[in-house]
Amino acid sequence: KIGLICVGGRLLYPFLSADAKHSIHLSHSAHVTQLLIRHYHLSFHHNRPKLVFSMLSHKLWIIFGQDEIRQFIFS
Repeated sequence: KIGLICVGGRLLYPFLSADAKHSIHLSHSAHVTQLLIRHYHLSFHHNRPKLVFSMLSHKLWIIFGQDEIRQFIFS
């Protein structure tokens, strides 16, 4: 509807939220991805890449996300 891909899969576990079951997938090169990484990085007080990746992956999935987050934080 708004240009985002939501994917459903075999995640049937009831303890997962709807956001986790049907996550939004983003390209690592999209401008909105850079904005989200920056927002989460600043929100968690400039923490390590693994924490930023973990918090982002609760709601969305960035293709090559760990590499992109690491590159953003250490550049």
